[in-house]
Amino acid sequence: MHYCNAEERSKYIYLSITTHLMGNYTKDILEILAKLPEGASVLHISEQLKLNRNSTARYLDIMEHEGIVRSRVIGPTRLYTLRDGLSKSAELTLYKRAMDQASCGITIADANTHDMPIIYVNEAFLHLTGYTREEVLGKNCRFLQGEKTEHSARKAIREALRKKESTTVVITNYTKNGTRFKNELRLAPVTDENGNVTHYIGIQTKL
Repeated sequence: MHYCNAEERSKYIYLSITTHLMGNYTKDILEILAKLPEGASVLHISEQLKLNRNSTARYLDIMEHEGIVRSRVIGPTRLYTLRDGLSKSAELTLYKRAMDQASCGITIADANTHDMPIIYVNEAFLHLTGYTREEVLGKNCRFLQGEKTEHSARKAIREALRKKESTTVVITNYTKNGTRFKNELRLAPVTDENGNVTHYIGIQTKL
């Protein structure tokens, strides 16, 4: 069995989350450019992605800012190529920044440790719940539940974890000061290249 190193595991996690947040466009752009060493225009990439040109250009701008791609102007056309010697760490920087700056709350839990402790939380989650990062890390996500948390939502989450499947529920949670709030929770397993579940991601949107 092949065991991923820490950098590879991080890439799987971050890529899975960015896929949930904004589709698989970042990964798809990398794959398109890998096949076109001479470069590709925004129009060509947008047609391949079936995505509008403005959105495609925005992704490319972010990736160029992060040093993942570079561009050059030839006549009236700007062509994008992968930066020479692109490192995995550059990709990870982009994926992690997408999570850190997301407007919805994001948590990552370790599926291979007892009680699935939280190992990552973004700023939006902290703002939503009122907890500090130190108060959240190491806990199971159910610490947000309380008296009015719906039994049906709890059951759906337990079933998804048992079956190692994704689920989306509307659930009542509680902030640090005890205030109730409803949110849509998207829960999904993250697998390694061998298909083994290593982590779970939770994406919370306040309703």
